[in-house]
Amino acid sequence: MYIKLIFRTEWVILQLIQTERNSVYEAEVVHDLSLARAYGTQALLLYDKHVLAQGSVDRVFDPAHLNTAYGMDVAEWMRTMLGQWS
Repeated sequence: MYIKLIFRTEWVILQLIQTERNSVYEAEVVHDLSLARAYGTQALLLYDKHVLAQGSVDRVFDPAHLNTAYGMDVAEWMRTMLGQWS
């Protein structure tokens, strides 16, 4: 299932890129939200095979978008995980 999801996600991204044939894109698929937030400039968040949000990392990583996509309070989860390092 996980591999199928990755391939489906990559296919959706490629379809979106193909709509802008005159533009040049460099994309990296990152599943680690901390890395994406720290190093990304633009983001694309998929949910149920559709684009939920796209644009700047700050816009896409809005708590409402993340909570919808993941079905949980993502910020609280990340704080809990960070607490392991205390």
